[in-house]
Amino acid sequence: MASAGVGAADEVNVTFEGHFGGETEVVAVSGNYAYIGRGQDLVVLDVSSPALPVELEMVMTTSITDVTVSGDYAYVTAGSNGLAIMDVSNKSAPTLAGSYDLGEARGVAVVGGYAYVADWWNGLVILRTDASGADTTHPTITIISPSPNTPPTHLQPQSQAQPLTHQASHRSQ
Repeated sequence: MASAGVGAADEVNVTFEGHFGGETEVVAVSGNYAYIGRGQDLVVLDVSSPALPVELEMVMTTSITDVTVSGDYAYVTAGSNGLAIMDVSNKSAPTLAGSYDLGEARGVAVVGGYAYVADWWNGLVILRTDASGADTTHPTITIISPSPNTPPTHLQPQSQAQPLTHQASHRSQ
C-alpha cells in the first residue's frame, strides 16, 4: 500500500511550479485555463504561465462540489442546487447555458454528449446534453437514467436559471 506525502519515489520527479492562494475545493484544467471552485465561486484562471496564474473572472454560483470541462462548457455540480452548465467560450465572461435540478449533485464527468452525475439521493444520473466538444450551441438536457422502473426524486430541468454574479477582479495571487 502506498502512502501519499511520505517517503521518496524515484520514478517521479515532482517540483513546485506555482500557486494561486485561497481556499480551493475543486479544480479542472482545459488547455491553458484552470477552473476552480471556491465555496460558491467558480474562478477562471489563465495558467499558461504556471509560475504566475492570472485570475480572469470569478462567477458566483452556489456551493460547488465538482467541476469538469468539455469543449466550451464547464459542468458544475452544486449539491442540492443540481448541475449548472456554464458557457466558458469567453474566459473573461462565463455565462449560464443550462441547469438541471437534482437531489444532491456531488460529482460530474462528461463524455461525448453525456453528463454522468453522482447524486447522493439518486445514484448515478446520466443526462444527455447537446453540448459536446464539437457542438457550439447551448446545451439542452434530457434525462437518460435512473430508469423509469425506479423513479428518482427531485429530478427536473430547472425552469428558471439561478442568477449569476460576475465579480471580475483581473488579478493574480
